[in-house]
Amino acid sequence: MVFVLDTKKKPLMPCTPKRARQLLARGRAVVHRVAPFVIRLKDRQVEDSVLQPLALKIDPGSQTTGMTLARVEDRSEGAIHHAVLLAEVQHRGHEVRARKVTQRHARRRRRSANLRHRAARAANRRIARGWLPPSLLSRIGNVVSWTKRLRRFAPVTRVDVECVRFDTQLLQNPEITGVQYQHGELLGGKYEPISCSNMRTSASTAENATPLLSSIISGPVAEAGPVASRTWHWPVTTAIGRKGRKRRRNGGTRKWRCRHKHRSGMRRR
Repeated sequence: MVFVLDTKKKPLMPCTPKRARQLLARGRAVVHRVAPFVIRLKDRQVEDSVLQPLALKIDPGSQTTGMTLARVEDRSEGAIHHAVLLAEVQHRGHEVRARKVTQRHARRRRRSANLRHRAARAANRRIARGWLPPSLLSRIGNVVSWTKRLRRFAPVTRVDVECVRFDTQLLQNPEITGVQYQHGELLGGKYEPISCSNMRTSASTAENATPLLSSIISGPVAEAGPVASRTWHWPVTTAIGRKGRKRRRNGGTRKWRCRHKHRSGMRRR
């Protein structure tokens, strides 16, 4: 599909690549833009043309947003949409976040290197109303910019955005309403508190190297079967004990040595 403009750069109905090659070969059109490919007619205006309604459909996503141009055909059984253009917009939210982290590190290094003391300003700053994270703002900007671009190259009459939220509890129970959303499977169960005194380990004894923390859930839910009543065990890794024994063998502390030798004639200050 190739976008077509009239002599005054107003959008006309798109054409096929074959039709665009014929118009360019006959000299009736010129290339207006390469990406996306757009041609401009020399002998046609929008007032002398017949336009069909086009609908822009947007399916937003976190990494990819789908955009479709569809030709709307009204029939007795209802409107039928014929796809004219299928496109995907790849977002770069992860790249924006990585660059902002690099910028933050560079700013911290610059301020700590060039300034001996800097007063705290975090408590004086406020987040402006309507503020969005840079990654999310980049995603919204991509969709808005491509929407404006397609409306500039095609006679779009309406824009449809798909906003879907899935209610998983409603899928399981179609008759759920109101407070029933708060009555989950664990309602009425009894919980045993977890003791955190076992978190401290001793490197000298092997039996204390892997203490276990257990939380037993019991109650009316246990009547449903053996799956509903579970016991979770979180083993604490033995790396702490190995690390302690390793340090004890090395003298208890880490010894750092300077690898760079001082030049002759230079005194150490």
